[in-house]
Amino acid sequence: MSGRKWKLNQEEGEKVKEYLLQQGGEEKEVKNASERWRIKFSDSTFTFYTSGTLYSTPSNSQDPAVEEVWDYIDSLVGSVFVQPTREFLIGLDETGKGELVGHTHLVGVIIPSHLFSQLEKIVSTADIQRKHTPLSIGIIFSDKFPNLSATV
Repeated sequence: MSGRKWKLNQEEGEKVKEYLLQQGGEEKEVKNASERWRIKFSDSTFTFYTSGTLYSTPSNSQDPAVEEVWDYIDSLVGSVFVQPTREFLIGLDETGKGELVGHTHLVGVIIPSHLFSQLEKIVSTADIQRKHTPLSIGIIFSDKFPNLSATV
């Protein structure tokens, strides 16, 4: 599970703070002038900044209570993503330099739209500025999705 980030106005920030405290969160001392408040809840720390950014550290224990707070915040401010209008979402990306200096790889993914609201929790958003640990790669076979067909 990775951390989460939202953009809130001051009123929304206060609602989240009140909610966290009602749920048993413990207010901590802010560490610098850019922080409005900091609350420890379960094994996650929620920090609200003067810029309006709210950040929650990852829950290493994957505590469902932390995910419930994230769901509450999502319901308060909405998703950063536009809701899909199609049954499936399809994404493609390529990597590599081509034949002269190496192979080019094209990767595709198809996601049922009912998983859309869980997408950020499942994969989080890309942070290309830091090093990542290797991910496991899997193939989804078409027999798992009988409504899909592909032609090459």
